[in-house]
Amino acid sequence: AARLLRDADEYEAPAGNFGDIRLEEEARVNDTGVEDESVYLHADFAASESQRLFAKFERYRADDAGFGFVDPSAFAPDLPLIRILYPFQTFAKDTLGYSGSALDTALLDRLDATAYLQDNERRLDLNVEIPFGPEAPPGAGIDIHTENFTDIETFGLRIEGQKRPHDRHLFTYGLDLFRDDSKNTDFSRTTIFGFGPPMVEESDRPQVPDATFRNLGLFLQD
Repeated sequence: AARLLRDADEYEAPAGNFGDIRLEEEARVNDTGVEDESVYLHADFAASESQRLFAKFERYRADDAGFGFVDPSAFAPDLPLIRILYPFQTFAKDTLGYSGSALDTALLDRLDATAYLQDNERRLDLNVEIPFGPEAPPGAGIDIHTENFTDIETFGLRIEGQKRPHDRHLFTYGLDLFRDDSKNTDFSRTTIFGFGPPMVEESDRPQVPDATFRNLGLFLQD
């Protein structure tokens, strides 16, 4: 069993030249901090000298992670501000397995089987602030905010058997399958400032449809 906690602060970019960007003094790189937690549990049971069962439990969560950015006001006030943020992301996986050797049956000398359930959720926010420039009214600009939530659930199964019917032949065979179910929601809001009352347009139309992906593989090797 293991548990890991992390709480990292945002870092500072030193003064200097970075390509066409010049920072006169140290600047904070926003959204470079992160809080996350990892949990891992593993249990193993030996039913006999040649057979065992095992289970794994995995969890991960991260909060307030993002792509770092320096406020444009520190080097180019007329440039748009672009902020990409993951308010949260979670991953969970539960696995059950069986491993048997020296089975000595008509079809099997060895058998390995693993089944798992997995869930991955995350939200992605995009914020873009674009000033209209000196020819527009003071404070005029456009603000674009979008939110996307994605949840992908997966079930998987792999079974692999092995049989040596003859000294010159070793058969390995089995199946490998999984199914992904993807669910998505979206929200966007566009606001224009500087020309009277703010003009706001909102939409919750999904940008990606819900979908299912299935895969089944059968294999045999001599």
